[in-house]
Amino acid sequence: MTKILYLHGLEGNLSDDKRKVLQQIGEVWGHDIDYRKPKILHELVQQATEFKPDFIIGSSMGGYIGFMISKILNIPCLLFNPAFPYRTIEPDISGVEIPENKSAKTTIILGKKDQTIKYEDNLKFITDNLNFKNVKIQQIAKFGTSNFNRNI
Repeated sequence: MTKILYLHGLEGNLSDDKRKVLQQIGEVWGHDIDYRKPKILHELVQQATEFKPDFIIGSSMGGYIGFMISKILNIPCLLFNPAFPYRTIEPDISGVEIPENKSAKTTIILGKKDQTIKYEDNLKFITDNLNFKNVKIQQIAKFGTSNFNRNI
């Protein structure tokens, strides 16, 4: 059975509707996460190691953290408007070795209507900072994180 690690945005959660959709694909790990908690990245890496997901889905802050976890554990990820260019909080990464590159695929969905993580800022950060060997970017004109949180 496929295993999915789902990481919501900073003030979000995994709604029942999203969980039901994802459960059609496989087993879902999707708990409420307090990204302000000290050592949250360490905890999430440990939980992901134990759960052994086949891929990670993350939105906004969950996309940023999901990308780091995917690099650490070399797991494919699907990120919706990841909070790459700016965040109101920064996770503690002390003692965590985050590889420069990974071989697992990364797909990033950028919504041009996102009001929290501006499309142009995110695209610039991604093009300036990510190795594109295994990164695919999909841009959607009428999509923002709020669409994902409300409709899926």
